Amino acid sequence: MSIAWTLKEPDDRPAPTNRGGAPVGHVAELPPLERAALLYFRQWRNGPNGREAVAHAFSQVFTPTRAVQEVNTLAALMAYLSVGQRRPIMGHCTGCACFGGDESAFVNLVAAAAADDKEDAMAFALTLMRPDAAWQAVMAAKDFGLALLGLNRSFVATEMALPAWPAPKTRH
Repeated sequence: MSIAWTLKEPDDRPAPTNRGGAPVGHVAELPPLERAALLYFRQWRNGPNGREAVAHAFSQVFTPTRAVQEVNTLAALMAYLSVGQRRPIMGHCTGCACFGGDESAFVNLVAAAAADDKEDAMAFALTLMRPDAAWQAVMAAKDFGLALLGLNRSFVATEMALPAWPAPKTRH
C-alpha cells in the first residue's frame, strides 16, 4: 500500500520562496513619510555606504547631536528587526520603483507608530517579528517616524526633496 500524500523524494519538496519580497505597490504611490521610511530602510540595509548616506541626510537637517540621536534610533529599530525577525526580511534594491510585502509592513509600522496608533503598529511589527521583540520595535519605529516627519518638514521648508522614483509603467 502506498500513501499518496507523502513526499517520495527530498527533491519533490517545493523550492523555498522569498516570502515578503513579492511586489505589492510602487514607491511613487507612497505618501512622503512612508517613502522616506522606505528609502532609509533600503539604504541602511546596503551596508556602511548606505548608512553613511542616511547619516548625511539627517545631518543636513538636524543639529549634529540630534542627527546622531536620530540615526541611532534607526540603528536600534533595524537591530530589533534583525534580532527579532521570524524569517529573513526581504527588501528590494534602493532604486527599485516597486516595494515588497515586508517593506510595506515596515513603512506602515513606522507610519502607524508615528501616528501613535500602537495597535496597528504592533500588527505590522508582528508580520515581521516574533511577539517578544515586536514592542521594542514599535517604540523605536515611533521615534524614527517622528524624526522622518521632522525631516519632511525641513525638506519642504528648504525646498529639498527626497529622491524621486520613476513613475510605474506597469503593475506587477
